[in-house]
Amino acid sequence: MSTYIGLSQIVERNAQVNGNHAATITDKVTCTWKEVRHHIACVAKCLGDNGVRQDDKIAILSVNSAMYLESLFIPSWMGAVCVPLNTRWSDPRKYLCH
Repeated sequence: MSTYIGLSQIVERNAQVNGNHAATITDKVTCTWKEVRHHIACVAKCLGDNGVRQDDKIAILSVNSAMYLESLFIPSWMGAVCVPLNTRWSDPRKYLCH
C-alpha cells in the first residue's frame, strides 16, 4: 500500500509543523514555511482567477532561485501540472509539446 504525497502537501505540512522556521534563504531574504505557503496560495489564486484550471499545464522557465522553488509548488497547489523548462536550451520553443 502506498501513500501519495503531492508537492502542495509538503508545503502545507511544513507550514503547519515548521511554520516559523526558514524554508528558503538567499543573500537578501529568508522566508519561513508560512510565508512560502502564503506566496504559493496567492499566486495560485491569481492564476485561477485568470483561467488556469485543474490539469492545465504550467510551464516555468527560470534560473535557480527561491522564487523558482516556490513556482514549482504552485501548479500542484491548484491541481495543475508543472512543466519546468531548461534555461540552457538554445531555443526552448522547439522542445515544447502542444
